[in-house]
Parts: sequence; structure tokens; C-alpha cells
Amino acid sequence: MLFEQLFTEVDDPVTLCVNCLCKYCTHNVYEVHNTVTPDETSEQPCLSCDECREYTGDFAHRRVIKESCNSFIISDYGARRKKGKFRII
Repeated sequence: MLFEQLFTEVDDPVTLCVNCLCKYCTHNVYEVHNTVTPDETSEQPCLSCDECREYTGDFAHRRVIKESCNSFIISDYGARRKKGKFRII
């Protein structure tokens, strides 16, 4: 999965969406204040969080933690989180 390639999964996360690829994507309109700056937001927003139980807290919704997405573009925040794990060969 793409998430496993880029980030390590957090055991017992405080924030429920921390293991979701959407948290680090520029298409995500919901994480603009936390992880995506207004400069890097995409012109084609993703609204998949609307139906995600982990984001809305509504148990009528399904659990939509994405681990892979064809439209994923990493935000600066996500790149900074990943930067410490890069090795120069």
C-alpha cells in the first residue's frame, strides 16, 4: 500500500485519522488548517472524509481509512514527516 511505503503506522493513535493517507494529501479540504497550507490546496478537492466514520464520528458511516489512492499528492507537512526517514545513498 502507498501509506505503508511513505509513513509508518501509529499504534493507538490519539487522532483517529493519523493512519489515513488523506491526512497528508493536498486534495484533502478538511485538513487545511493542520497539515495542508492554503497555498498547496488542490483545485480538485477530495470529499471522501464526508462519509468516513473516523472523521465524522457518525457510526452510520463506514470506516474509510485510505491506504492507497491514485490521486494522492503529498503535502509539505507530509513531506516533512517523511523527510527524517530518507537515506542518501
